[in-house]
Amino acid sequence: MHVTRWLRLPVIGTSIVASPALLRDYLIHAAVSSLAPGKLFNFELHGIDLADATLDGLPPELVARQPDLRRTLAWKHDALDTLLRKCRAAGARFVPLREAVTELGF
Repeated sequence: MHVTRWLRLPVIGTSIVASPALLRDYLIHAAVSSLAPGKLFNFELHGIDLADATLDGLPPELVARQPDLRRTLAWKHDALDTLLRKCRAAGARFVPLREAVTELGF
């Protein structure tokens, strides 16, 4: 998992999709600025990070406990698209976990 340099905030799916735009942009900038050529960037994403409480008919009790469920699927898509576009522009490679594990020698 990647964390920001000074504040040590996690750059994971939930923080990217649930954060207000300003914080999301900071997290993305921190992740992209730390990329070095050939270095792997591990990004953790869960299925619920792509859930839309309204479209998926999720109960209000769950939405009250999951901040990321208060964002629409469109918001989440935009946040993840921005992250991936900026990572690619910075030279990131996207590989299956199987390939990443092999590269790391596990």
